[in-house]
Amino acid sequence: MLKDVFPGRASSSPTLLFPARKHLYFFTNRLRRQELWKTDGTRRGTVRVARLGWLNTGALTAATVGNRLFFISPTRKGWSLWRSDGTRGGTVPLRTHLKPAWEQVAESPQMVRMGGRLFFHAGDRERGKELWTSDGTRRGTKTLKDIRPGPGHSIPDDLAVVGRTLYFTAATDRGRELWRSDGTRAGTVLVKDISADPGRAPGSLTAAGRRLYFVAADDLHGVELWTSDGTEAGTRMVSNLAPDAQYDARSSAPFDLVPAGDRLFFTATADGGPHELWVTDGTEAGTRQVTDRPVEGCDERGLCGEPRPLLGAPDGTLRFVVQARWGEVEGPELWYSDGTPEGTRLLDEFSPVPRWDPVIDDPPGRARHDLPDRAGGRCAASGC
Repeated sequence: MLKDVFPGRASSSPTLLFPARKHLYFFTNRLRRQELWKTDGTRRGTVRVARLGWLNTGALTAATVGNRLFFISPTRKGWSLWRSDGTRGGTVPLRTHLKPAWEQVAESPQMVRMGGRLFFHAGDRERGKELWTSDGTRRGTKTLKDIRPGPGHSIPDDLAVVGRTLYFTAATDRGRELWRSDGTRAGTVLVKDISADPGRAPGSLTAAGRRLYFVAADDLHGVELWTSDGTEAGTRMVSNLAPDAQYDARSSAPFDLVPAGDRLFFTATADGGPHELWVTDGTEAGTRQVTDRPVEGCDERGLCGEPRPLLGAPDGTLRFVVQARWGEVEGPELWYSDGTPEGTRLLDEFSPVPRWDPVIDDPPGRARHDLPDRAGGRCAASGC
C-alpha cells in the first residue's frame, strides 16, 4: 500500500486516477465529502490538494492538460467545471451552471485535450448544447462555436483527437454529420455530409495513427467502416465488407474499434453471421479477417465465442477476450493477435478459469479485470 489516506479501517475509495507530467491525481470520498489528492509515487509525496465539499455524486470525469487537472462535478443546478494546478489555491471552479450535452445530468461528459487546451461538450443559459474549450482560465472557458445558433442544440459527441485536429459529430437541420476543428472558431467546419438521410449518423470515432476511423452508412451501402484524413475527398469507406447488404441488419456492422499502433482492430460480420475479428491499415487491400469460427462450436484452436478487442499495443498487436475451450474446460480467456490468423493465439500466461468474468468498459480499450493465475486463483490487474 502506498499510503493509508484515511488511517484506520475507514476507506478512502480512490477513484478517477489521472496522470499528469509530475503527479498522479485522484479523488477520495469519505462520508460523501470529496477530496482531491495527488502523488509522486512516494508516501511523503502523496498529499491532499483540496477539499471539494459535499458533492452529490462526486466528479463525473477528469482530464489532464500538461500538469493541470480539469474535472466536472454535478450540482443541483447542472455541471461545474474545475481546474487544479496541484495546489489548494489553484483549485478553482471555472464555470458553473453548465448544462450536460444530454438530458441526464449524471451522464459522464467527454473531455479531451489538444494543443494545450481542453475540449468538452456542454450548454449554458444563453446557448444550446455545443462544443466548448478552456485554457484553464475563466475568461478562456467558452463556447468554441455555436454550430446550431441560438437555443438549438448541435450536441457534439464522439470527440476524438488525431494530431492537432479534433473530430466529433454534431447535429444540424440536415442531420448528424462528421465535423473537425483546429481549436479555432473559423477552423471548426463540417468534414462531409455522408448521407442525405438524417437517421444515418456516423459514430464510434476512433483515432489510430494519423487517421480517424468511424462507423457510418451512406446512401448506397449499409453500416461499414469509414476513415478520414479531415478532407471531404479523404473521407471514404475503408472496404465494403458486406457488398450485398443495404442499410439494414445485413450490414457488416463494425463494432469494438480499438487502435493498435497505425492499425485498427474491430469486429464485423461479412455474411450476416457472428462477428469476427478484423484488422485494417486504412486501405481496402490492408483490411483482412483475422478469425473465422464455425457457426456452431469452436475452431481447431479452441476459439468459440465472439472476440471482444480489449487493448491495442504500439507495435500493432492486440489483446482481446473471447470464449475459448481448453480440454474439458470452457470460459472467457485472454488472447493475443498480431493481425494474422496464424499469429492469433491464447496467451500462455493464463489458464482457463470459467468463473473469470472480464469487465469491459465502453468504449473498448479501457478495461478492468482480474487475471486468473495457473493455480486457479485471482490476482489484480496490476500484478500477482
